[in-house]
Amino acid sequence: MTGLAVVVAAMAVVVVRIQAARRDAPFEEQMRLARAEGIPTTVAEFKATVPVPPESENAAPYYRKLDPKTHRTKIDHRELARLVVFEPSSENISKARAALSEFRDWLDIADIATSKPHCWFDRDWGLGYAVLLPEYAQGKKLAKALLLRGSIAASEHKPELAVKDAKAVLQIAKHFREEPLQIAEYVARSLEEYVLRQLSYWCYQYRGVALYRSELEAAVNGLPAFDLKKVHRYDLVELLITIKLCETKDGRDKIGLKDSDLPPAASVAILTALQPPDVGRVKIVKALRDQWAAFDKPVQDRSRLIAKAENDLMQGLLSFPTVAKLYDALELSDEKYVTDQDDVTNAKKLLYRAILRATSTSPISKSIKTSDLMSPFDQKPVTYSFDGKTMVIDVSFPANMRKKLTLEIPPPKLKSF
Repeated sequence: MTGLAVVVAAMAVVVVRIQAARRDAPFEEQMRLARAEGIPTTVAEFKATVPVPPESENAAPYYRKLDPKTHRTKIDHRELARLVVFEPSSENISKARAALSEFRDWLDIADIATSKPHCWFDRDWGLGYAVLLPEYAQGKKLAKALLLRGSIAASEHKPELAVKDAKAVLQIAKHFREEPLQIAEYVARSLEEYVLRQLSYWCYQYRGVALYRSELEAAVNGLPAFDLKKVHRYDLVELLITIKLCETKDGRDKIGLKDSDLPPAASVAILTALQPPDVGRVKIVKALRDQWAAFDKPVQDRSRLIAKAENDLMQGLLSFPTVAKLYDALELSDEKYVTDQDDVTNAKKLLYRAILRATSTSPISKSIKTSDLMSPFDQKPVTYSFDGKTMVIDVSFPANMRKKLTLEIPPPKLKSF
């Protein structure tokens, strides 16, 4: 190659690099701003926000011993618990004991896991949407088994043992909530709901046992506030990694995508031509920054700002149709876009405060004071009825979520049983 050719080639390389730098500059600026605002932009930055407990305090290795292949029973332990509490025949109790015996190994594991103060799963956060979270499903199944064991103890007039199992489930919820993920928060809430309802059933059925009332009151008062920034801390890293994975077949295989799951190639070509990927990335980071900022806004403004950020995010994802499809399918809840999560928690608390009030007398009164138990959504009081056989308590929710939250005691038979 002549000297002139070498110079020309070198200049071409320089031009390409300058063009790439100019193209990437808006994205890098958005990333810089995100970091300055406290949003993790890399796996290392995200991992640095997750506390790592000493091995002796970590429950995670025990949850990972819960092999889903060993317990595939279709019987819902919540229905067995209902039968044990409200239809305590020798046949039903024997049936419950038989089902519980199949989970003896899991319950032994639970007794150790729930004695640990913390939980850290040490996941590979570099996998984006390909990160697997099997422990949550097993934890919910384990919680039902623990509360069935507690219900058997309650039927045998052993309230200390019953409450111990209820507290164990609350500890599982606490463990899972230590992971800064939206799904972890929703699983933890589900587990807490299991406990609150079971304690309510015990308060109703065994009204002479003061321990159940005190534990229900403590559990209600102990429901934690919802930390929006914590549960969305992984969002940016997760999306950027997933975009990268979807660029190759190997990456798509890790996520579990088949060729049939992909948008038509022609559609992808049109969308990326209309909005190149480098433009889409800038919009994505900016949208997630706007969402992050909205989390600190007053509740009356938050929903509108989050909804706008979500719309902007979807505009950015038009450059990545496969990821857009995944994102839409994996969204956990629309609640974050319509209301304040702490109001959701406070509305649920009203149900159980009404239960505490209703079970404070024997026999149960057909009416209780509810004028001070006002839904945070419409300021309407809790509705309560008791016909001598069934108690029904309702709290109003926003219509775009659901019309009301209901607690019925005795509970109806579960259809899944």
